[in-house]
Amino acid sequence: MFGFSLLTPGDNDHSFKAALLEFDNEFKLIADPSWNGVDVNAAMFMEEHLKETNAILLSHSTAEFISGFILLCIKFPILMSSIPVYSTLPVNQLGRVSTVEYYRAMGFLGPVDSAILELDEVDNWFDKVNLLKYQQSLNLFDNKVVVTPYNAGHSLGGTFWLITKRIDRVIYAPAWNHSKDSFLNSASFISPSTGNPHLSLLRPTAFITATDMGSVMSHRKRTEKFLQLVDATLANGGAAVLPTSLSGRFLELFHLIDEHLKGAPIPVYFLSYSGTKILTYASNLLDWMSKSFTKEWEELSSVPFNPSKVDLLLDPSELLKLSGPKIVFCSGIDLRSGDISAEAFQYLCNDDRTTIILTEKTTMNFASSLSSVLYTEWDSLAKKRGGGESEDGIAVPIDKNISLKNWTKEVELTGTELTEFQEKVAQKRKEKLLAKVRDQKNQNILSADTVDSEDSSDDDDEGDNEAEKQKGNTSSNLLINNTRISMSQILMLLLTKQATFPYFATAHKQKFDDYGEVIKIEDYQRHDEVHTNQNKQQANKLTPQEQVNRKLLQKYLDTLSNPKKRVGLNYGTKKKSETQKLKVRCGLSFVDLSGLVDLRSLGIIVQALKPYNLILLPDYTPSQNLTRVQEFFANQQNEQLQEQTKKNLAQSSRYLSLVSIRDGLSSAMSPYSSGNMNVMVVHDNESVKIGAESESGSIGINNFEVNLDDSIVKDLKWQKIGDDYKVAKLITLIQTPISH
Repeated sequence: MFGFSLLTPGDNDHSFKAALLEFDNEFKLIADPSWNGVDVNAAMFMEEHLKETNAILLSHSTAEFISGFILLCIKFPILMSSIPVYSTLPVNQLGRVSTVEYYRAMGFLGPVDSAILELDEVDNWFDKVNLLKYQQSLNLFDNKVVVTPYNAGHSLGGTFWLITKRIDRVIYAPAWNHSKDSFLNSASFISPSTGNPHLSLLRPTAFITATDMGSVMSHRKRTEKFLQLVDATLANGGAAVLPTSLSGRFLELFHLIDEHLKGAPIPVYFLSYSGTKILTYASNLLDWMSKSFTKEWEELSSVPFNPSKVDLLLDPSELLKLSGPKIVFCSGIDLRSGDISAEAFQYLCNDDRTTIILTEKTTMNFASSLSSVLYTEWDSLAKKRGGGESEDGIAVPIDKNISLKNWTKEVELTGTELTEFQEKVAQKRKEKLLAKVRDQKNQNILSADTVDSEDSSDDDDEGDNEAEKQKGNTSSNLLINNTRISMSQILMLLLTKQATFPYFATAHKQKFDDYGEVIKIEDYQRHDEVHTNQNKQQANKLTPQEQVNRKLLQKYLDTLSNPKKRVGLNYGTKKKSETQKLKVRCGLSFVDLSGLVDLRSLGIIVQALKPYNLILLPDYTPSQNLTRVQEFFANQQNEQLQEQTKKNLAQSSRYLSLVSIRDGLSSAMSPYSSGNMNVMVVHDNESVKIGAESESGSIGINNFEVNLDDSIVKDLKWQKIGDDYKVAKLITLIQTPISH
């Protein structure tokens, strides 16, 4: 039995959501936890689910799929420490950057009084994630479950998952791209060598996919339109503003712009809270990109995504001083309050020469986000200009006042507020340090117990054995009362280990002159002075951009660097109750470069895989494609039903067909073997069950796996079909044991 549900705090409440995959009510997977960045308590409902969770999967590195992961770790550290988490290397590395950007934008990380964590905590939790390669099978739950990641083609290192448990095979593909883009391969549903689906992906029990569809226009044509918009803006002396998701489609846009400019003297500015870290990570992940792309750069003896190709800005306000044509990459596709892209937009949106080029739709269900407002406005104006259709790449002028309700700004903490914040941070750091020391002590004690037990097993002397037992008991008592452990006690426990190394060589030889030992002045300097001098020496070796990068990280991410608080835009003015409005008067366009499958290609892939059940996820974008996708598959099934001539196993002749054998006995006996595919839509907190118990409480045949005894197998008359299969006829009756 398989069940799938979308976990949320309540109906129509998507402040936090995660996918739950259940197998036989005994194995549970949680995938892609995401959070809207508003209420830190939105994830509290997940505690009961986490207690029964066997593993967590992270499919992509963007906020839509990973933003809730760290919140779960902060809220439930003990539970999350016991649950294995899996992702690919790029998702792990880029996910760190995505998380830092998202939490800093929402005011929950960095020098903000509302911060709930620091930068090192993000790294510590991501360090615990288990890394997988594409098509690397992972055995879980005593080898009863096999999880395999495949390339999804949507983001660098992004995956869709094949989860197998006995006869159930489920494909979980929340976001994928059927076509190859400028540096990523297409999703691995189809084998490039044969042109057919991978055998392991054929006839799955369920295929779970999103309904946020990409553009039907070819990737090449969309790329041309995008670059034409950029060229037209630059020729007009304006700024091409590109709000984007750093860990997602930014890399695609960056590569397109880099290839297009070819060293032309056009400034490319970059705005983010995490500096150029995303480019540094990406330049070291060539193995996860398409072979043709990596080969091209190898021939040039260079690396793509070079951070030196962008000019990093310390503050968005610097854009006001930078006149002339320019390209501006800024982090945050939603343009929400707190996003650095929203701040850049405020500085550039009241200029006729500026063009805002949207390349993705907001996916976090933020109907009130500035990105959603701009997309709706573009769609309306583009339809008027395009004769009822809004085609990608249509540029429209926008002249509108946009309300900035609930938007905030950051002001410096002073006086009592500053002191309280510093004390809170110091106390939290002290608690983390004590916890780390306590864990290290426990680890040392456990290591000592292991050494002692090994020594005692090799010693036949009864007196020595008794001493070892007493030492073991002492260790156990110390473990319970770890707060009273001293260093001398730990050294005594580790004495057996250290006895094998009676001599330790000094790291350096002492020097003497006529007046005695030569003294190094550095040994007597204050620690803070040494640290300051080292920083100065290191800073002198950095390039100008690296120095800006360091200042930027300190400004936005160092918790005690000039702490701030978030207040309303009217804070400090006489009109505190009024909602500010932003005057927008510039160019606006949308080109879909989100790297998502279009509806036609989705139908082709589904038809090739032939799943028994198609499970559709909700569409949170402004397009609301769910109904359109449902209608498409309903029409497709009607056409297939008219042409279908195959018969199921119960109507077959004397011998099983080769197709039935490949599908498997359980598949052939299922109610979906007639060729009809069940299309189901996921609703909040409502489990979609396949092969479940019936309403009467009886159990269907798909809930069992039948194995034949060796004595029965020997007596069967086997008939060979082809080179790989043998069949035999067997008529039997299966009964469930009667409980007394």
